[in-house]
Formats: sequence, C-alpha cells, structure tokens
Amino acid sequence: MSNSNFSGSGYRLLVGAVVVLVLLVVVQAVLFVFVALDDSDGPDGSAAPSDTGLSFPPISVPSPEAGADQSAQGAPEPAVVAPVDSGDGREHYVVYTADGEFSPERLEAGVGDTVVFVNASPVDFWPASNIHPTHEILPEFDALGPVASGRAWKFVFDEAGQWQYHDHLNPAAGGVVVATQATGAEGQGGEADTEADTARPPADGGSAQGSDEGPQGSVAPLEIAMPAVEFAALPDDAVARYSGIYTDDAELKGFMERFGPSNTFSVLKQIELDTNGDCHQRAHEAGRISYDMFGPASFALASHECQSGGFHGATEALFASRGTANLADDVAALCSDAPNPFIRHQCLHGIGHGIMAWSNYELHQSLGLCDSVAGRSDQQSCYSGVFMENVVGGLSGAMGHTTEYLRLDDPVYPCDVVDPQHRADCYFYQTTHMLAVFNQDLAAVARQCAQAPADSVLHCFNSYGRDAASVGRNDPATVIGYCSYATTVDHNVACTQGSVQNGFWEKPGGPRAAQYCKLLDSDPQSHPASREACYETIITRARDVFSTEQEYEQFCALLPEERRSQCRLALSL
Repeated sequence: MSNSNFSGSGYRLLVGAVVVLVLLVVVQAVLFVFVALDDSDGPDGSAAPSDTGLSFPPISVPSPEAGADQSAQGAPEPAVVAPVDSGDGREHYVVYTADGEFSPERLEAGVGDTVVFVNASPVDFWPASNIHPTHEILPEFDALGPVASGRAWKFVFDEAGQWQYHDHLNPAAGGVVVATQATGAEGQGGEADTEADTARPPADGGSAQGSDEGPQGSVAPLEIAMPAVEFAALPDDAVARYSGIYTDDAELKGFMERFGPSNTFSVLKQIELDTNGDCHQRAHEAGRISYDMFGPASFALASHECQSGGFHGATEALFASRGTANLADDVAALCSDAPNPFIRHQCLHGIGHGIMAWSNYELHQSLGLCDSVAGRSDQQSCYSGVFMENVVGGLSGAMGHTTEYLRLDDPVYPCDVVDPQHRADCYFYQTTHMLAVFNQDLAAVARQCAQAPADSVLHCFNSYGRDAASVGRNDPATVIGYCSYATTVDHNVACTQGSVQNGFWEKPGGPRAAQYCKLLDSDPQSHPASREACYETIITRARDVFSTEQEYEQFCALLPEERRSQCRLALSL
C-alpha cells in the first residue's frame, strides 16, 4: 500500500517538473524570436542610422548543414545559402568565419540585391568599402561600427560595379561584391541572372565568374589636364608655418592650391616625423582633395610619402566619382593625354599604386587591370606602381595594408611566380624587400641581383641603384661606393642609372644629379660606360623635368664644358 502511494506521488511530481521545463523552454523561445525580429537597434544597443539606408538587424545566424564540423572556438559555421527573392531584389549571404575570412570571398549579385554580412566569428567585425582606413570609394557601404558575434549587417547594392571591401578591424580580411545590371533591367531593384559564387578567383588573375574588368556601362572618357600655373616653392620654415594642414581641411586645400600636391605630401611626411604621428590617413584626404582640384592629373602630381596615401586617396576619389563598372576602360584612358612620357609614366605609376590598394593587395588582379592599358611601355609604368605598392605598402603593414605576396625569408618572391611578362618589372622594385631580408646588407643584395634571370638582372640592378641612393641619402660619393658592389660593367651601368635619377624627379634635384656625374668622372676606378650612362640619364631626365629654354640652359651650365654641347643638342637648344 505504501509502495503504491509513493509511486503515485512520484509520478505527479515528475509530470509537474516536465510541465515547468516545457514552460521555461517556451518562454525562452518567445524571447529569442522577439529579439531576433527586433531590428531597430544597432549591435551596441544604439539606434541604427536611418538616413543612409543602412541597418544593424540582429539576424540569427543560419544553421550549419547536418554533420558540419564546429569551429575550434565553438562557434557554428553557417551554411552559405543561395540567394532568395526578397521583393525588389534578391538576398545573398556572406559569412565572416571563425578563421577571420569572408565566405564567399567573391560574390556576384544583381543591382538592387541585398547582401547580408553574417558574423559567425567569436569576435566583432566591421564590413566597409575599400580603401582602408577611410572607406571613401563607396562611403555608404560602411557598417559605421563593430557588429557583434552572432549578428549581421546588410547592404543593398544599388550601383553596378566591383565593390571591394574589408573588415575595418582586421583589414587583411577582404572580399568583393560584383554587382551587375541584368539585361533589360532598369535602375534600382533590377533582378540579375546571377548566382552567389563561392569560388576564390584563380591565382593567375582570372575570375571564377565573369571578368575582373567588371561590368560595362557608358561613361564619359577621362581626360588629363596638367595645371597651367607653376606651383610656388616651399619656404624653409614650411613645416612650422603650415603645420595646420595636418588637421585643418581648409588649410590643407589652400596649401595644395599654392604649393601643389607633391610639396603637400612632403610637408605632411615631415610633420609626421616631427610629431611621431602617422600621415597615411591624412594623405588619403589630401589625395581626394588633389583629385577634386586636378582630376586625373593628380596621379602625376602626387608623390610616395606617407606610404603612398596620396595615390590611395586619389583612387578613392576616382572610383567614388565614376564607379567601378568601367574600371578597365578608365585605367586604360586615365593618363592617355599626359603632356610628355615622364608625366605619363608618373600618372600610370600612381594608378598602379591605387589599384593595388583598392584590390586588397591582390597582385594578379591588379596586374590584369594594368594589362588593359594599351602599349607595353604604359603597361610597365602601371606594373611599377603595383609592384612598388606590394613592396613598400605591403612590407610596412601601414594602416592595415598588408600583402600575401612577400615572404620574410625569401628575397625574390613573388618575382619567381609571376607571369614571365611581369617578371622584369617585379625585379625593378624587389630590392627594397631584399634589403629587409638581408638586414640592409647592400653587398648581399647586389649578389642576389647578379643571380636574377637574364631578362631581369639589369632591372634588379636599376632597383638596387635606386635603393642604394635612398640608403646613402643621395650623397654622390656614398652612392657611387655602393654601386661598386655591382662588379660587371653592365651591372654597374644599371646601378648608376638607377641611383643618379633617384633624386632628380623634380627641378631642385638637377644640381645634385650633375654633381654625381662629375664626381663619377673624377673617379679613376669608374668605367667609361658608367660615366656616359650617367650623363645620358640626367640629360634625358632634364628634358622631362624642365619646361623652358632658360631652365634647360641653366641645367646644361651645371655640366662640365665638354658635356654642354651634348646637353644643348639633346634639349634642342
């Protein structure tokens, strides 16, 4: 009897416990649905911006497919779902994984489609348009703050183009959304006949779908017009007098109008050194201002200080004003009207810098865009900017700019893996990386250049000469000594050519270039071929740098008497 009563009481208690548990589960489920559907707040609890069309919806992460592995951190790896119809456009998912990567890295969508960026990592992320850190190519494509783990942010791509992006908190992670306008579709919300592409672009620069050149449209051709006025020379106290350009946009603009872009970046760099700051982001802003003032000519007028931030900013302004739907055509046309080959080279070189930064340092894609330029010489000018950006920007890691195409224990990579048509141009900037690998040992770099492939060895010694001049601070006697490590005649000639022109990019460099060649003349150990190459190089550079007959005469007067007739003849005086 007592056993029977005990069993009945236990049964009732068990049923009661089950009911309580069921109620708790139901309450939790209701709360979860309520939170998941409430999209009025941002990831930090603040109201999402409403005037930009962006939102921070706390969308639950899609469940992994059955049997999928869990990440080492315990976060579920979401399935990449196919696009679904969401009214005016379709919806795609891009997942930020526990490994800190976007998947798929390249997504093809239609204009008007929504892309949901889901954070499946254990840390915050912040999707934003390139170029880091200013996000100005498509400024509205910016989450404007961190998005927490397990939450998402979505964006509607209303404009056709290749929209490169990155994680602002981890700039090495990036991807691209290629938005195309469907045939027959008009304006916003046109449904494109594309699918989400989960494949990474092949290493040879081709694309998994479509073309790296981007969707085509119709825009006016670009024209380059160099400023008619000559910029003022910098005063000796420019840094102290104009330090406000580092923080004040109006002062920065006025300074650039008076002294020009190149002087602007030079002063920004000096302010950085004096204040132990970082001028790269400020140079982005200066590059955008330069583009607003001078258009495509800004690429020829800028300089490399501040980790080439001026080229980056000008590229942002170019793509922001014209989009990226005609990217290859714009690159091909950008510098076509330059007034002389020297300025044309500088313009295309600057474009190479900007393309490399825009593409998240994807070397092969950037070289592919340079290939769209007509003419081998122009292509090489563009390649030079790409390879310099890879070495200088990628090596420094400044402001999150990093590259996968350098190895700290390999002095020649990536020159040994690029297409043969790009190899010599790669070596033309590779010695900067070699110096890092060999701990600034110039003799070791010279030995490495001597081992370069036959079609690249002289380019390597040109590069070595340029870097030797930088290490020697363009002091002629010091640099000539460094070139002595180039022991064969051809190698020494190439070093001389690279070093003597390094400090002669602008008019003030003329006297020092002349001094270099005169000192080489007086060196009994120098080879006659190197002496001849020195004068030929600086006379050719003078033709590009100077513009009036008076300036040509003044430069020729700096040379020894026996060289002046050669100089006047070359400059058509």
